Amino acid sequence: MAVFAKSIQNFQVEISTDHQVWYSDEPADAGGDDTAATPMQQLWGALAACKIITVQLYAQRKGWKLEGMEVTVRHERKKVADVPESKQSDANGAVEVVETDIRIWGEGLTSEQISRMAEIAERCPVHRTLVNEVVIRKNVLV
Repeated sequence: MAVFAKSIQNFQVEISTDHQVWYSDEPADAGGDDTAATPMQQLWGALAACKIITVQLYAQRKGWKLEGMEVTVRHERKKVADVPESKQSDANGAVEVVETDIRIWGEGLTSEQISRMAEIAERCPVHRTLVNEVVIRKNVLV
């Protein structure tokens, strides 16, 4: 999978894959034109969308009547010392804290089915990528 991005003007960026095109920008107070979601908003939006799609596929496979799902993602950078579950050893360092609120509904869904779907949401590919080790390699093309 490859995604291509190119600068357009100011901080506006056009992003594309083989079949889709979308845009990113920064808010006006950060010097952008506020024409599209910021890269961080798109990252957290990708996480939310992935959770929803993963649960929809699971519910469909199980034959459960999932009528809808909403996911809210909040992100905050905190001091390691303020996050007891952090595995970082540097107490003066920072950790990214991401909280998700998941709402699932559907006719006849039991609380067990809803709980199971909430668990399945954490298995989406974007979630797994964010919590696993990621190596980003850089190639500078001239």
